[in-house]
Amino acid sequence: MLRPHAVYGPGDTTLLPRVLGAVRRGRLLAVGDGTQRVSLTSVAALATACLLAARSEVPGVFNIADAEPVLLADALSAVLAERGVPARVRFVPLAVAWPLACAAEAVGRWRPPRLTRYAVTHLARERTLDITAARTALGYRPAATSFAGAARW
Repeated sequence: MLRPHAVYGPGDTTLLPRVLGAVRRGRLLAVGDGTQRVSLTSVAALATACLLAARSEVPGVFNIADAEPVLLADALSAVLAERGVPARVRFVPLAVAWPLACAAEAVGRWRPPRLTRYAVTHLARERTLDITAARTALGYRPAATSFAGAARW
């Protein structure tokens, strides 16, 4: 079993479209302070892990991510730059974002909210995966996180 986190790249219909769709008036609001580390998984890394797992006879559950976690602020800025989106990332503290998400969900009964408690908890806290087991058992050797070519995705 493979457990990727935050898959991005060609064909991504969720992660990067949501990030780009959240840009308003030259700003992208995010939760936390930007220093939270996150594990991201490129489509290429996930495809490689799938091939390695299919060829392996080693049973197990394997976390799959890029080589190293990245800072959320750096990742968001890199995506915007690569896509040529003239926006600045601004961070909202968790203590402010949480009640806003609760209110948005309450009102969201009539209109789906953009800000949810789920999104707040995923953005505000460190989300890193230990990929040691995949490296050891499967021979998984991922590349560093890169959004190069994101303008074509």
